[in-house]
Amino acid sequence: MSIGAWLRSLASKPVRDRPAPAGITTEVARLEALADASYDAMYDAARHNVKDQFEDAHMSLSGAISLAEANGLANTAQRLRKRLEHIRNVYNHQFRYA
Repeated sequence: MSIGAWLRSLASKPVRDRPAPAGITTEVARLEALADASYDAMYDAARHNVKDQFEDAHMSLSGAISLAEANGLANTAQRLRKRLEHIRNVYNHQFRYA
């Protein structure tokens, strides 16, 4: 097998989360729940407080992503990155310049 074929075979395999300690997954879930609560609060906040809620959601998800990546939870980190991008898009399109 050539090196190129070997690298292509690695790229085609799905990335799986390796088992992480229960405390890590619990902390990731806690940070994700905080981000979701801040995201929901964006819709109920006064105009001048929306940015604070967005920043709270961003900080919580960024922390969860970092924690997931540091502990080999690649799928979880990827899912959280998509969630963060969604929240960022919602903020930029609905709240930022409104």
